Amino acid sequence: MVPALHMEEVNTVATDQNSTTRQFTRNILLMVAVNVLIKPLYLFFIDIPIQEALGFQQYGQYFTLIDLGLLLFVILDPGLQNYSSTQIAQTNSLEEVTAPLLGTKLVVSMGYLGASLAVFFLLGFPLPWLSSFLPIVLYLIILSGFTFFRAYIAAAGLYQQDAWLSGLDKVALAITLGIPLYLLATEFSLASFLWGQVIGITLACLVAWLIIRRAALPLRVSFDPSRIKAVLRSCIPYALILFLMAAVTKLDGVMLERLLRDEGRAAGAYASAFRFFDLTNVFGALFGGLLLPMYARHIHQEQERQSLFEMAFRMLLLIGTGIGTVGFLCSDVIYSWIYSEAYQEYAPVFAYLMLGAAAVFLSHAFGGLFLASGRMTQINTIFAGGLLMNFVMNWFLIPNFEALGAAQASLVSQLFMLGGMAFVATKSGFVRWPEGLVRSSIFFLIIALSGGVGLKSLEMDPFWSVLLISGWIIMISFAVGLLRVKDFSFLINRRI
Repeated sequence: MVPALHMEEVNTVATDQNSTTRQFTRNILLMVAVNVLIKPLYLFFIDIPIQEALGFQQYGQYFTLIDLGLLLFVILDPGLQNYSSTQIAQTNSLEEVTAPLLGTKLVVSMGYLGASLAVFFLLGFPLPWLSSFLPIVLYLIILSGFTFFRAYIAAAGLYQQDAWLSGLDKVALAITLGIPLYLLATEFSLASFLWGQVIGITLACLVAWLIIRRAALPLRVSFDPSRIKAVLRSCIPYALILFLMAAVTKLDGVMLERLLRDEGRAAGAYASAFRFFDLTNVFGALFGGLLLPMYARHIHQEQERQSLFEMAFRMLLLIGTGIGTVGFLCSDVIYSWIYSEAYQEYAPVFAYLMLGAAAVFLSHAFGGLFLASGRMTQINTIFAGGLLMNFVMNWFLIPNFEALGAAQASLVSQLFMLGGMAFVATKSGFVRWPEGLVRSSIFFLIIALSGGVGLKSLEMDPFWSVLLISGWIIMISFAVGLLRVKDFSFLINRRI
């Protein structure tokens, strides 16, 4: 009876593990599907029409101020979301853990409001812009609350609800912004945009709150100073990397307006291209989010870790090359499809930002290794170097080349950070470069890029030009052995 009982327990454990794996995979796929469907639709049917309606100057004003708010976002969330997820998932007393977390959230929100206003005046922004900056700050505070509620819901095991919530903010914003944009006869204004965002994210936050209440999860607030200090101390290691990651991409909009003093016109032109950089980064981050727990599990198992890295590198190199090549070679075509005539001169800004997006995409193959191994100092040093390079180049390029100079500075800083991560990961022994991987990667880049240039030079319909270049890159990736069919079965069958 004892052996039989033991075997039954083993079978039960195995069944539970399989169930957990299936649940994780199902919810990850749901989250990816929701984001793939909703975010591009929001971009093309809400975000871009809003910029067209507002024009360069008004949208540039918004872009500058939202970038300023995001630069200071680390005050609002100094790693609190990641810390909350860990603490809530590991506790047996939800109320004891969540009460000081909620108290801390309210305290940092007030600190963020004060710091944002102080920096706004310190940088000398025009006083009338304050009426635009306040709803932006309010929007970001509520957005932070929404992400906190999502972290609570996921950590409490409500994974499917969290997957649906991952796209709810954009759905709510599509409603509150789409109604005045498409259905109301009045002219769409900057105030309509800003307060529509506040209303939309508030609705999304209320839905998340209702899910928490329906699940009977506690939501008590505690303002115990000693516990709030303890929470903030625990978050400090994450705060610097969050700030550096935000600053590298959000500094451009602020520097464009402050250096040129053109009331946001150049920032508006830059924003027309940057939104696509941002969209590609969202999907890169989703891929990175899938890789991180895999790296964490196998961080001390060299063979498994190396196999995982090679698979990720091959796939991300293909996607990044596709984004960069098509974006750079076909920028004029893509801009003519998306924007009115007034925006066509800024297609080169899009071209350089898409090259930078390719570098960011590929960097996710390395970033997870640093985070999973706890090498925060190394990755912080790399990001700090990239930020300094970005600032210095912007300082010299923006006065002469405006939005194009900011895009070029962004590209160089992204390539610097990608190279830094690859170098440090290799030197520390976390990454090896087998001859087959190096050879296939080099052949792929040479043949794919030269073929793309050749196809673009042919006289053909722009649609077919984009389609053929994309197809060529995919075909070459298999022809030179960069990707193999078994890579996809490896990813599908991988158990986290």
